[in-house]
Amino acid sequence: FVYNGGIILCALLVGSVTPIEERMYALTYNMSSTSWKSFKNHERKVNKIHECATGCMDRKSSCNAFRFISNTQTCQMGKISRLEDASVSTYIDIHVDMDDMYNIDMLCRGGENCCIKDRPNFLCDIGEGDCDRDDQCKPGLACRENSCSLEFQKKGYLFDDEDDCCGPKCNAEYPCETGEGRCLTTAGCINSTWTKCERCLDSARFPHSYFPRIPYEGYASGDLCCRRPCLPFDKCDVNAIGCNTREDCYNGLTCAMVGSYSKCVDINECEASENPCGSQICINTLGSYRCIDADEDRVGVVMGGYYSNSYYNHAEVLGNTTKCSHNIPNLPRNHVRGGLVYHKNYLYACGGSNMPTSWASRRTCYRLQTNTANPSWSAIESMPDKRHDFPLLAHGDYLYAFHGTWDDGKINGKHGANARFYLGTMTWTRFTNYNGQDEGAFAKSQQCGVVDKETNHALLIGGYSRLNEHVNEISRYDLNAQIWRELAWDRVPYKVIDPACAIIKRASDDRRLLIVTGGWVDTGNRYSDRHSWWRYMDSGGWTRFSSSAYYTRKMYAIMRNDWSYYFIGDYDTWSGSRTKGTYVFNWWDRTATKMTTADFGINFPDTFRRLNRGDLSVTSIPRTSQVLNGECL
Repeated sequence: FVYNGGIILCALLVGSVTPIEERMYALTYNMSSTSWKSFKNHERKVNKIHECATGCMDRKSSCNAFRFISNTQTCQMGKISRLEDASVSTYIDIHVDMDDMYNIDMLCRGGENCCIKDRPNFLCDIGEGDCDRDDQCKPGLACRENSCSLEFQKKGYLFDDEDDCCGPKCNAEYPCETGEGRCLTTAGCINSTWTKCERCLDSARFPHSYFPRIPYEGYASGDLCCRRPCLPFDKCDVNAIGCNTREDCYNGLTCAMVGSYSKCVDINECEASENPCGSQICINTLGSYRCIDADEDRVGVVMGGYYSNSYYNHAEVLGNTTKCSHNIPNLPRNHVRGGLVYHKNYLYACGGSNMPTSWASRRTCYRLQTNTANPSWSAIESMPDKRHDFPLLAHGDYLYAFHGTWDDGKINGKHGANARFYLGTMTWTRFTNYNGQDEGAFAKSQQCGVVDKETNHALLIGGYSRLNEHVNEISRYDLNAQIWRELAWDRVPYKVIDPACAIIKRASDDRRLLIVTGGWVDTGNRYSDRHSWWRYMDSGGWTRFSSSAYYTRKMYAIMRNDWSYYFIGDYDTWSGSRTKGTYVFNWWDRTATKMTTADFGINFPDTFRRLNRGDLSVTSIPRTSQVLNGECL
């Protein structure tokens, strides 16, 4: 056994000459008596220090340090996981296996030469010192002058007021960019309002191709680095907060300050110095734009309705954010729960109830030319049957009146027959063509109807059956073959009357989806934002909006163009009778897995969206119609 300068070489021998194991133990005073008590796991009596060293070596994995107390001939053994600066009053002497000494941590509490850059496990952590340089601190930390007492309130041990401690490199005084660390809170990051502290070694959040230095900075698995939400490899969509440049946003968007936030915002290509659409109308969509013919750029027309026992026959026109003045005259009669549709430069208004006389239905129809500055309504042939609460749709050379309520004086009489109006002869003809199916299955009122322009089919959704039940069926009528056809997905997820429905294109790729929202649900007479659903027209199933901007018992959809719709709510309650809100919906989400309130775009001011009447009839007309006198351009 050799003891020289505080180092003990201890060897186990076979016979008297062959060593089979040897260890070196170094003397250190970097241990307090209190900490040693927590590491100590064995104690016994021995005569000399080499016997204590041999005993520690015999215990192998449970001992890497020992203490020999000569006056009591006591050997204390333990397994330590760190060394530490100890105060003069608490330090003790121990011998530590030199193989472990360079691999365990060192807790620096103000000792000189404690933070040693050449020994990685002796680099100082947050609040440790006394350090002299940044490279004496662990990765992502910096040596901060006079910080031990001022910033970290370190007292006692070997600390003094002038000691420098290691602290986060990212702090409020010197905030870090994305990809720099370590940060403890977002206050240590640039733009702390939207930047987050995330795991530096998470290659999904910090790809090495964008942050090549991170793998070589020496970060531990739990160390955090600053990261803004929007990055070139993790682009953000419209209104997302946290971009730095345009490259952080999806195509068609740019990064701009909106108030005090950096957001991805839409680029309005239609406001460029040169119209990208030439002679066509440029329609700005979120993240893109579309070129359409003039008659495809629409404004909403709301006709008739009633409020507080007052019945109306006048129209209002809804522009982008305001009502537009117009020259549409009043209808010759009140128009409550009737049909209204625009087609080939004409407005058509048909049917409706006979209020205020009674809820009995009407057959009368009128039309009005929209490409004249001074139009007037003219009567056309009446429908074959009286009806109200029915969809009036247009396609090709025909108008179609589907189903509805028809019994005089009975609000629950349901019409199983339908009628189409041929523009060539200006005459109505009844049709059924149920292919042998029960006519009663098609007899419904209070449905929503929409024309699928790509397949030339009319979809009739939900409604109230002749059995006085809410239904969730979808009926499909082939407008070319003029025959009813089966639909693979012939149900919406809930039974409802008076919903709004629309087929709208997603701006990013023109994929079409069907929206069904609002209405009166059959369970407990409820009307709720939970009953708003969408599905792709070509595949997939129904998905519920994660949040809706409105919830009303009766809803209306008005097309602005193929990518944008107005949705108008009617009836705050069953007994209410005025619109609840008007919203613009633009479908832009790239992944199509969610829908939030923000996706509905503009929530119009109260002066615009409160029309003060319900049981409306709605459609849309070209923005360039002469009847508008250029007011909505």
